[in-house]
Amino acid sequence: MNYNFKMKNGKMLKAYYNDFFEEEKSNVHGVVSFWVKEKEFERTVRKDETGRKFFTWDREKIYMDNFLAYSPEELVNAFNKGEESVYGDDLCHTLEKHGMDSLHLLIKAKKLDIISVGGITIKVQTCSSVDKEEDYDWVEYEFVEEYLRMPQDGYKLKVVPFGEKEREAYPKEDFYVCDLVGLISCRQDLYRLILPKEARQSETTAKR
Repeated sequence: MNYNFKMKNGKMLKAYYNDFFEEEKSNVHGVVSFWVKEKEFERTVRKDETGRKFFTWDREKIYMDNFLAYSPEELVNAFNKGEESVYGDDLCHTLEKHGMDSLHLLIKAKKLDIISVGGITIKVQTCSSVDKEEDYDWVEYEFVEEYLRMPQDGYKLKVVPFGEKEREAYPKEDFYVCDLVGLISCRQDLYRLILPKEARQSETTAKR
């Protein structure tokens, strides 16, 4: 995953973090690599006495959790304004920095069909060319943690309907990060990034 850091001298540093190489005894927790003046550099990531990961560059200790990221509000506004400079990394960075519950997703979803086979009842997701617009509802989804579905993987993200009743009625969804960002950017008639209800209510109250 690529991360951007703002250094004390005001310069920006874009670094790629690889956490495959970890050795607790040697206090090695991955490697960051970056280019400066057409030359590639690598630095070992370590932990300080409080457990925070960091690397050093240009006489500065740079903490991994100080990477730059949109706030949830900023990211939602960027998508709503149709800004073309929003990428998959931006969504992942916001979820990683502010929490998986900092953003929700609205999806035009169709209820699961219930099918009985040999005395066993199963729920399946079906779509066809004869579906009508009224067959689909705006459903609020939340991001959930799962193996290889974490923001720091920058690979895929999983969402499930928000609320027990909704989880029983509507399908779970699994997206490649780049595909999801493309859908939110280009198909807001079907996909919309939003703030969770609590955050939206607080925002509305503050404006009154």
